[in-house]
Amino acid sequence: MAKAKYTVYVPAGGNVSRAVRRYIESGIVPVETSQITSGQPWDAVTAYADDSPETDSHFKQIGTYTGEAANAQAVTVIKESKQGIQTWQMRNHNYSPQSVHEDLSPERAGNL
Repeated sequence: MAKAKYTVYVPAGGNVSRAVRRYIESGIVPVETSQITSGQPWDAVTAYADDSPETDSHFKQIGTYTGEAANAQAVTVIKESKQGIQTWQMRNHNYSPQSVHEDLSPERAGNL
């Protein structure tokens, strides 16, 4: 079966990208290789796996789980194969925006 390159863009910082890579490597879909490319504001977690609808669904689900775990509004998943490039925006329906003024709260005022 033909292989495809799948990339999940994970919010940078913390251990989310390592957790996603570990999940991909130990998941139900076998992958040949995986790697993390650090960047800002996104890390790219890349893996090569069989090009199939089942694998597509698996990586889309990883994107959805990642969005929930990182509280990201959406996570991009890209597939590169012989048929071309496909991009999916996996929305986090449980997204909770964080206030940009959290550092100004009374509890943190002493740190200013």
